[in-house]
Formats: sequence, structure tokens, C-alpha cells
Amino acid sequence: MTETILNQSMIKDIQDVMGDEAIEVISELIHSFLRDAPKQIVKMKDGVVENDREVVLLAAHTLKGSSANIGAEFLSSTSFELEMTAESDDIPLILSKINNIENAFNTTKAELQRVASNF
Repeated sequence: MTETILNQSMIKDIQDVMGDEAIEVISELIHSFLRDAPKQIVKMKDGVVENDREVVLLAAHTLKGSSANIGAEFLSSTSFELEMTAESDDIPLILSKINNIENAFNTTKAELQRVASNF
């Protein structure tokens, strides 16, 4: 893993722009991300079960973007890897990528919770 789990400069940028309101904004961003990201992972799995690669592709794309927006670089990169292979017929590869995303999310979640506890 060469990517950063959480690029905290994204959070610092929000603090710089928002000033006194930053704590509330950052807390809401983290809460929303931690609530919504697992839903995208479920959609990926459902897409595989339903043999609907478009669902897998869209969920990977959505998670890639939301991860990038909060500075979760490794999760974003891992989601991009799935996005690039989502339309293949290699189900074991797709499932492996989804497993990688779950692991990256769990690591990211722990880091975001650590950051949130500092506010």
C-alpha cells in the first residue's frame, strides 16, 4: 500500500475555509461518509449476485468519488481498481476487489474515527 489512508490536508483545508464552523462541517462529512460508504459496498456485492456489472461499476465510482472528497486516498484508489474491472467476466477478481475495498474501508473508518475524536 503506497497510498495514504487519509490525506488530512483535505480536512485542514475545510478548517481553513470554514473557521469556527469547521468542527460541525467535518463531523457531518465524516458521519455521512461512514453511513453511506457501507451502502455502496453492499450495492457492489448485490450487483455481483444479480450479475449486474453496471450496479457494481456505479457503486465503485460513487465510493471512489466520496472517498476522494474526504481525503480517503487509499479507499478511493481501491475503488478505482474495481471500477476498472467491474465489467469483466472474472467474478473471482471482482469479489477480490470488493474484499480489498472492505478492508480499505475498515482501515479508513478507524482513521476517520480517530480524527473525529480530536474535535
